[in-house]
Amino acid sequence: MQQQILELTEQDKALIAQRNEWVKGHLTDEAQDQYDTFEGKLYLLQGILKEGYYKKDETLELQTLGYCLGEMLNELLNTHWVKVIDDHGTDFAVRYKDSSIIFFPITMISKRVERDEHVDIELLLGKSSDHLNEILYDELSDKCRYYAGEDEFPENGDEYYYDFWAAERAWFEFEMQHQPIIDEYVKFYHANGLADYHTNDGTPESLKALLFNSYSYAKNGVVDIPGFKNWYEKEYMAE
Repeated sequence: MQQQILELTEQDKALIAQRNEWVKGHLTDEAQDQYDTFEGKLYLLQGILKEGYYKKDETLELQTLGYCLGEMLNELLNTHWVKVIDDHGTDFAVRYKDSSIIFFPITMISKRVERDEHVDIELLLGKSSDHLNEILYDELSDKCRYYAGEDEFPENGDEYYYDFWAAERAWFEFEMQHQPIIDEYVKFYHANGLADYHTNDGTPESLKALLFNSYSYAKNGVVDIPGFKNWYEKEYMAE
């Protein structure tokens, strides 16, 4: 069975919220607000595991802690909850934007406790971040037509392509640093009716959105949809 990645239903969202409420319930009434912060979730999970509240045969409870870990990954890596269906069944996971990069936080804690391993939440988060960046670096590099990781525009480069090189470099760095400005570019792109434009041409939507923003900026902020499409197809995509 081919893996399917689905967006959450309202019922799914309610279930995830319920699981997080259960984890949050480990805090005192006075400390409930701490769960709204990344640090609060971190300290809570560390405390639960340090005190050994749940043993390795309490799989359901340990997996429920994974929902809290998932929320932390979402904050740290700009991922979001999805539902994954494959030969092993149906699971909640967190996905980086619309990429193929997926983490399964629900079992990250339980599997390690079941193997009698020490669970270091900060280490888990760090390894997940490193893993994302390794894959992301390769995926982003493959999508660039003009930028190849250089600090400066190549001396032997064709100056005609400098703007494309600079745009790809900015996009690459924004994505690698998980900068929220990329999401703003995408919103602007969608607001101008371009969500369905060349969706399968190999250029990520966020890169097209940045190119659209750059094109509009060069036109003193004037939105020219036909002009952008002509420029994108005949200039940027030109072989």
